[in-house]
Amino acid sequence: TVLPASRRSVPRLTPEFAARLQALLAEQNDWIVTSSEALRGLFMLLEELACSAACDDVVAKMQQQHVIVPHARIAETARLLGLSRLTLTGSGDERLLAALQSRP
Repeated sequence: TVLPASRRSVPRLTPEFAARLQALLAEQNDWIVTSSEALRGLFMLLEELACSAACDDVVAKMQQQHVIVPHARIAETARLLGLSRLTLTGSGDERLLAALQSRP
């Protein structure tokens, strides 16, 4: 028996999901991103939201958020996408949790 390979995909931007993204971006949050693929997917959703709902500032709002990443490659992807408020923790849940707990 051959099992299908695991596939990740970007979720559909439903009206409910779009509203949730806008609400999250309306205030400062800490975002934990554990893969470059997920980060690129988030920016694809933000671009879609910007085009569909006259929310042209959502990408800029995301670029002002604090992003916590466990690996230098993810941090590099984040920088390429215009994110500048980055915390690189190293791998492991304990390090991610420590980064969250050290925030004021």
